[in-house]
Amino acid sequence: MSEESFRECYERLTDDELSRIVEMRRDLMPEAATALDHEVERRHFKQPEASSWAKNPKIFGLVAGLIILPLVISLDVFKRPELIYPAAAASIAFAFAIRGRWELRRHFWFWATTSVLLLLHVGLILTFPWRSGWVPASLIMLSSVVDFGIMLGIFRFVEKLCSKE
Repeated sequence: MSEESFRECYERLTDDELSRIVEMRRDLMPEAATALDHEVERRHFKQPEASSWAKNPKIFGLVAGLIILPLVISLDVFKRPELIYPAAAASIAFAFAIRGRWELRRHFWFWATTSVLLLLHVGLILTFPWRSGWVPASLIMLSSVVDFGIMLGIFRFVEKLCSKE
């Protein structure tokens, strides 16, 4: 591929897509890197600064924990202790999925998709007959990882749908 074809390709990218390519610039071949530099200069593009909680995993954990804590307390207060583990596991998967696609936070469709997924999770957690007592941690972890992967896949699918428009 020539430098001109890279330039044409980069001109069609959104700022979010260009941002991802700028992040992996060191892996590009020389022609692609030169075309990328030209496009960044042409757009006067500046890499968006990541928020402080997204940069620091300790702050991310603290924020996620503070958001999940009222949910856990309210389930205990409303005498639904069997829902604590499923709700906490789903909430943690949600937190990581949102953090994993945080660069899409400025898009309405991202938050609309997140809201729909949240409503689906609430409905599933409330209607599924959870048994009280011990559940293997490996089963909870497996369900969280699968849930996380499905949510990332849905975000990717909706992103592709919305970027075509």
